[in-house]
Amino acid sequence: QERIKAEAAENDAILSANDAQKERQEALAKIQAEEEKTKSAIEEKDAASKAAADAAKEEAEEEELAKSEKTQIEEEEENLKNAYARAGELEEKLKASQAARQAAEDATKQAQEGEKKAEQENLSEAAAERFAKELAGQQQAIAANATMRLEAAMAERAKAEEQAAEEVKKAASASKKAEEEEQEAKTAGEEAAKAKALMAKEEEEAKTAHEAADAANGREEEAEKKLAAALARAEKEQEEAQKEEEEDRKKLKDANDQFVQASQAAARAQERADELEEQLKAAQRMADAAQARAEMYSASAASNATALEEERKQAEAWKVELERRAAAAEEATAKAREDADVKAKALADAQAAAAESAKIHAKSDFILDELNQTISDLRQKLMATETEKAAAEREESLAQQKQLMAKEELLSIIGGKGVTQQGCVCKSSFTYEDKQHTGCIDAVSNLKAMGKKWCVVEGTCGSSLGDGQFFDTCPPLTKQGCSCRNSFMTKGHLVVGCTEERSQGQPWCKVRETGCGEQNGDGAWWDFCV
Repeated sequence: QERIKAEAAENDAILSANDAQKERQEALAKIQAEEEKTKSAIEEKDAASKAAADAAKEEAEEEELAKSEKTQIEEEEENLKNAYARAGELEEKLKASQAARQAAEDATKQAQEGEKKAEQENLSEAAAERFAKELAGQQQAIAANATMRLEAAMAERAKAEEQAAEEVKKAASASKKAEEEEQEAKTAGEEAAKAKALMAKEEEEAKTAHEAADAANGREEEAEKKLAAALARAEKEQEEAQKEEEEDRKKLKDANDQFVQASQAAARAQERADELEEQLKAAQRMADAAQARAEMYSASAASNATALEEERKQAEAWKVELERRAAAAEEATAKAREDADVKAKALADAQAAAAESAKIHAKSDFILDELNQTISDLRQKLMATETEKAAAEREESLAQQKQLMAKEELLSIIGGKGVTQQGCVCKSSFTYEDKQHTGCIDAVSNLKAMGKKWCVVEGTCGSSLGDGQFFDTCPPLTKQGCSCRNSFMTKGHLVVGCTEERSQGQPWCKVRETGCGEQNGDGAWWDFCV
């Protein structure tokens, strides 16, 4: 029964180990599937992050280009207004030249009327001719001057009209291009919104994959617990088998001891039987001697009758005693032999039981070796799984870092409260040079800040301070609490920081936050610098 129990326990241990191995394989398969899903999610998330970054970059470039185009349109509209103004001036000059020409024609008419009047008044021919020539010369000079001015005005007007037409064409082309750029910027904004939505979806899928990985880890831990329980049961069963083997060995030793004792008792009984046989032989010799003496003394029966009878009785009594002792010796010898046979049989049974126990234990040792080998294989697979799990965790960490960098790049564009120039987030409070600080500070001892305000940021964004903390410079703030862009385009050229262009000497900048400050004609938000 104990052997059957041991075999049943061993079978249970083997089944438990097989179940644990099967659960382990299922857990490994699930972990591999989750790792594939995580890898796919990470790749899709990287692609979405890259697409979002590219879309944001293209949106910024298109926004700058659209602003530049709108600025050029404004300049061209200004030039067109100036051309229209010059055309008006030329028209006024043309009207003046026409008035002068009309005046010249009126003067000519007056001269002709004067000539006629002179003729009517019978002036002298020489005086009239001289007066007419002088008057005609004056009128011709006035007319020639007026004609020249009129021709110049006409030429300037034609040139102004050509310039105005050209400016109108340029303005129309620029307006159309600006509309196209605005449409492209709108499309880029929609794509950026889609990229943000896709990034959020990828984050959710990554979160789901992480939860699935946690569940797989839980199942793996449960399998490890089952494996540990199986190992504990196997160790316990091995200890019980060793105890049973020790008991069998003890029983075998006791049986051997009993056999030795029985052999010794049989030897002693044989020695006693030999002694009794020698005594019986001695008694027989004594009886024979007594018989001889009786025969020798028979001749003198009369004289020795009484002594002979007494001698005969003693010999008969001694013979009976010797026979009794011989029977007892034979009985003792038979019993000793019977005890020796029983003990020999018990020894043989004990030896057979010991051999069977050794055979069972040998089989148990073989099964235990197989179980130990299975456990060793499971441990190796567990180590391989842990290695793969560590690699997956590293890949997940890299994906999270890439996602964080994409978020920081996006924050550097859209800005916000506590957001630095590189898109990092300032800590609510931090310690620097044994002092507690909040927000952006002017600590010039940090030479890496290049004299700009800076703050200690969350995580490892920005640059290292050398004391385990990381920092980044803060953007310039405006009067309404907005933050200036690192650089922006105005009038077709790049501006870094604040500028006084078109603001009567008051510095201003384009801001990162949509809806902060004021909005100009090109759609960008701006505010005056502090």
